[in-house]
Amino acid sequence: MSERLPAAQRTALESALTGRGESSLQRDGLALRLAVLSALRALAADGPVLVVADDLQWLDPASAELLGFAARRLGDTQVQMVFAVRTEGQEYDRYLSASPPDTLAFRLSPLSRAQVSGLLDHRGYAGLPRSTVREIHRTSGGNPLFALELGRALAENPTPPRPGEPLPVPTSLRALVLSRLDMLPAEARRTLLVASAGARPTVALLQTAGRENAEAETAQAAELGLLATEPEGPAVRFAHPLISAALYAEAPAQERRAAHAALSTAASDPIERARHLALATTGTDPEVAARLAEAATLARDRGRPRSPPRSDCSPPGTPPATACRARTSAGCRPPRTRSPPGSWTSPGTSRARC
Repeated sequence: MSERLPAAQRTALESALTGRGESSLQRDGLALRLAVLSALRALAADGPVLVVADDLQWLDPASAELLGFAARRLGDTQVQMVFAVRTEGQEYDRYLSASPPDTLAFRLSPLSRAQVSGLLDHRGYAGLPRSTVREIHRTSGGNPLFALELGRALAENPTPPRPGEPLPVPTSLRALVLSRLDMLPAEARRTLLVASAGARPTVALLQTAGRENAEAETAQAAELGLLATEPEGPAVRFAHPLISAALYAEAPAQERRAAHAALSTAASDPIERARHLALATTGTDPEVAARLAEAATLARDRGRPRSPPRSDCSPPGTPPATACRARTSAGCRPPRTRSPPGSWTSPGTSRARC
């Protein structure tokens, strides 16, 4: 194909690809741009051409500029380009404005819990409990790569995590986030560890848990992209659930227990306090067991449905059969309930209503 290019373009392209010459975008800008465009047109003369670039945000600026130059000038040739890029905020508009006018752009949303479950089943990680799939979806944030890596780690782990324990985060995923965590001072990492152990962490909660410099340390973590900024409230939220999971999994057991011990007195919710107290305790403890029993009773009462208001005129506590007779004898008519067409019971009858 190179023999079809003009000499100046061929020399610039070969030098850029092999590194044997001194060609660069600054030195031979026009020749190199035209060489990429001519090469794609020459390939398209023999058949359709598809150019695919994944993770475009990691492509060097010179290569991205060359591809953009060609994309805007290919016209009706048999060349199609598919690019995938991770964007945040205004970066999406920047990439879109640099694309040709007829570019089709699609935003890919995170996978739903059902989609994560289907993906795990398709890749051979079937049979996972629903609670585990729910935790994989939460930890992965709907990212398919993260979900599969978490599923693989669970499949390779002979002992599944117990209720309340974090998922095993494989080394491949830890490396993605721990490099940024290493940029934080030790005290800031301890503050983030307490936040990762909490259910709904706030700066005030962290300060109550003994992290006096929580406001400055969380701001520093947000600058590194570890925490998401919350302009509408004081919540401390990790930029991705995987950051919290990796931080918690990497911490020694003693530091985890210390974080839960601090939260067991700082949290305002009694159920959350009992949970942290249990996770901070080793061995058996009757007092902790009693606190957990109280929390379980409270949680059950919170989920108990409220009794509907009485619609009859019988006194409270009247048995159903007696109440039915009392309504009929007293002339009370309870409110109608919707039934299929033509099945209304006649006034005075108590069969369907009772």
